[in-house]
Amino acid sequence: MFKFIAGFISETRAVTAIEFSVVFIPFFASILFIAEMCRVSYISSAVDLILAESAQSAAQSQGNYQNFFNRELAGRINRWPLFGKDVEVTVAVDFCRNISEVLAGTCSGSADNPLALYSVNVKYSTLFMMFTPLLPTIDLTRNVLLVQESHRVSDTDNK
Repeated sequence: MFKFIAGFISETRAVTAIEFSVVFIPFFASILFIAEMCRVSYISSAVDLILAESAQSAAQSQGNYQNFFNRELAGRINRWPLFGKDVEVTVAVDFCRNISEVLAGTCSGSADNPLALYSVNVKYSTLFMMFTPLLPTIDLTRNVLLVQESHRVSDTDNK
């Protein structure tokens, strides 16, 4: 029996294939994980840029801010790569009278208020299927608070 075990341990055939499989699978999984994290950071920064540009355009416009913001946002999202057509994007615009309303979360719906809180929520799902149990769905939420240019009170208006 001891001779059999010693012979089994000293056998060197197929060691390279076993070592390759032991090393390659974790290496490949780590490469996919790094690629997934790069994609998350790319989409997160793209959402930041899209939200900032769309909100700035809407804040400088006259009229229906919600519709203008939705049009701007949809147009900008379609131009960015790595946003699939099946990405779920939720958009909201809340209008506030002052900063204390923003902090309390009690903004009224009147578009005549000078502050607008633009919010975008993107449901992100993983690209590589092997990470689905670890990261099933991530909500990427971004908020931008801007002064509506048409409702801004200047110093000359107060005099």
